[in-house]
Amino acid sequence: MPERGSPMSRENSHYRPYHHHKRRHYGGGGGRRIPDRWLNYDPVGRDLEGTPFVPFKTPLDKSFFVGKDDLSEDEHFDVDRIVQYAREQGKTIGLVVDLTNTDRYYKKTDWENYNVKYIKMNCPGHEVSEREDIVQKFLETVDEFVSDSSNDEKLIGVHCTHGLNRTGYLICRYLIDRKGWSAAQAISCIEQMYWGFDYIFFYNNPQ
Repeated sequence: MPERGSPMSRENSHYRPYHHHKRRHYGGGGGRRIPDRWLNYDPVGRDLEGTPFVPFKTPLDKSFFVGKDDLSEDEHFDVDRIVQYAREQGKTIGLVVDLTNTDRYYKKTDWENYNVKYIKMNCPGHEVSEREDIVQKFLETVDEFVSDSSNDEKLIGVHCTHGLNRTGYLICRYLIDRKGWSAAQAISCIEQMYWGFDYIFFYNNPQ
């Protein structure tokens, strides 16, 4: 069975499980257009027990929130915010893997300014299960990071646009291919993040 252990405690934490909100999109106000359905999800998924992974939706550059005065402060999710959340839990993010298929959401220097290693893997939606090259690059990237003992206490952030399908699929593959978990164990672990989402569907139909 997978070892137990939580990279981020849910007690006294700003981290919240993923769930849908009624808001479907936001195209009004000033600033840049927020990605479709991005506001439907809380920023960070429930922690994944027994793993170093922290899944979250893509942070956005502060310019996306200019002129959108009806958004709450909690909806202003940027790199500064995720780093702050981690520090509040006494944790450090050492590596971030960005699976979005664009460079428009934020600048990689936003992470590098915090001494976080940033890896970009352009991964089109709906294609990750057919892109073994991306899977292998992800596995090798995580292997290299965890093999360095100086990273033992550091977390690995993984995100796509909404932090769901591509993110969950690749984390599942790491747990299965590298840690020897069964598919059922890996999917169950990912489902903890989504509070009962049918991840078997997502695993077979990544978007």
